Amino acid sequence: IHDTPGRPSTVDETAASMPLSGTQRELQTILKELQFITKRMKKAEVEAEIISDWKFAAMVVD
Repeated sequence: IHDTPGRPSTVDETAASMPLSGTQRELQTILKELQFITKRMKKAEVEAEIISDWKFAAMVVD
């Protein structure tokens, strides 16, 4: 394969320079949604742990 000036020379460069296909766009959207859900679940887990710690502290004080 010959390098042509102004054209990408690697697969990654080619993929980066091409517009996203419908499937790629859909996968990107799914990834963003999964990241959002994961972040929310982690936050809820931390909050539940804090609540549990405070309940334990309250029982010790009583």
